[in-house]
Amino acid sequence: MARLNVIGFETGDYSETDFQNGTGSISTTQKRTGAYSLRANPTTSTLLFRLKTHDATGAFATWNTANIYFTFYLWIASAPSAKTTILEVESAGPSQLRVKLDTDNTLTLVYFNGAAVQTQIGSASAALSTGAWHLIEVKGTALATGGSSVAELKLNGSVVATGTGLTVMVTPANSTHAYIGMIDAATADLYFDDIVIDDAAYPGARQVNILKPRAAGASAQWATGTSALFSAVNEVPHDSDTTYIGSVTSGNASSFAMDSSATGGVVGTIGVIKTVGIFRDEGGASSMSVRLRNGATNRDTTAVDPGATYVALARLDATDPNGGGAWTSGGLDTIEAGAVNSAAVAARCTALYVMVECAGTPSSKVHQLVDAGLVDRGLISAGLVG
Repeated sequence: MARLNVIGFETGDYSETDFQNGTGSISTTQKRTGAYSLRANPTTSTLLFRLKTHDATGAFATWNTANIYFTFYLWIASAPSAKTTILEVESAGPSQLRVKLDTDNTLTLVYFNGAAVQTQIGSASAALSTGAWHLIEVKGTALATGGSSVAELKLNGSVVATGTGLTVMVTPANSTHAYIGMIDAATADLYFDDIVIDDAAYPGARQVNILKPRAAGASAQWATGTSALFSAVNEVPHDSDTTYIGSVTSGNASSFAMDSSATGGVVGTIGVIKTVGIFRDEGGASSMSVRLRNGATNRDTTAVDPGATYVALARLDATDPNGGGAWTSGGLDTIEAGAVNSAAVAARCTALYVMVECAGTPSSKVHQLVDAGLVDRGLISAGLVG
């Protein structure tokens, strides 16, 4: 199993998305876990966000896989005025898998052959209730083979629709990226949270939490910014050039101890962590990496020039650098996130985060109460409910 990305919008902005267009916002008032979610509330228009994975440099990249498993949570505050696509999984060619939300709050799974032909797979779901979180899962497998390909839609753990032999998917071969939001113009008020994308199996019910810098780490060589301290890179959302660490010397590195798993609200089995750095240069051929460190082991992205505008560089790690085993809460409690400069060019880093994808609530009944807004997840993290 390989995670392609995990996104909980816990950066408090759009840093984890590759492209944005339309009317929406990052919400602090209605979220499933953590402090933020994505709100899509356009008026007779669209809102879309492009989601990708990250390559060796940490930059956004297409995932290019024949098997895709996409999991996210949806909260409907008000139904759409017209049927709209809320998830569109793109391929290397013209065809797509789409999840559509209708005016009666039912979901349908559709494939689109790129020539204005959309075919519904199976039946529509039961109507989703408003004012509650719903787990939506989509898979497309063997997309490059046509006859053995399978597409499936699940709602709250139950299969809604399954289609096989999607020959329309043969030409484009592989899934490459996705859009989430409201891709067809309508008026609605929707929230999205806890997105997990995999290329081998359904992730199941998951959540994404954030760990922020809390103290000095193994090195503090980025010292030409507003400060060399952790307080220069721990704002959520990031504050651009208001506070940042800086370096003008090749070989400089700074890293910081991160919040504990308990502070971050990490609960249950950990799937993957994503180390995120927000970088830019001051002009010239810069070369920077984001670092994950544990024990004496560093894992750095391949150095890249991010340009003169702040962008997110990220790496996904399914194993702990300190020993190479599966992640545990104890392992998380000793990690550091950092920045590396590989050129004698002025570099800036304004934020460092670690996103943790985990199982969340151990009890399925409690999980349902949390998603319905009847139990506060903070009580679970504190061990008062479970």
